Amino acid sequence: MLSQTKLASTMSDASLRQIEALGQVHEVAPGQPLFRPHADGDLALHVVLRGDLRLHRTHGARDVWLGPGDIVGEIGFVLGTPRTAEVRAGGLGASVWHVPRGTYLGRPPADRLALLPRLFLGLAPLVRVRYDKVLSER
Repeated sequence: MLSQTKLASTMSDASLRQIEALGQVHEVAPGQPLFRPHADGDLALHVVLRGDLRLHRTHGARDVWLGPGDIVGEIGFVLGTPRTAEVRAGGLGASVWHVPRGTYLGRPPADRLALLPRLFLGLAPLVRVRYDKVLSER
């Protein structure tokens, strides 16, 4: 499922399969919000599997369309910060794989804890690009 995503380009197949097993597929109806700005209740990481999502920031930047393979929510997931944008499903809806940040918080089992550095290292280049873009727009 995640083998055709940007996340697959940054980690081994074995690690990807283990991480994939920790998440779930979520269907987002057309126009339905995936998350809203400043929300911090759901800091899940989302990967678009089917359809598209529209990322809209309130600070004048143009909307960004995300499609299959794209990742969204990675900054909040990694840093634990509130959302910086609103994300809604496009006209045909979307299917996303998501893993809540809470999966790795507290006292997770050792096997899950061992995956956390792999996931963070895999996300690091993607987070860096997105975070730099957010900072440049302020």
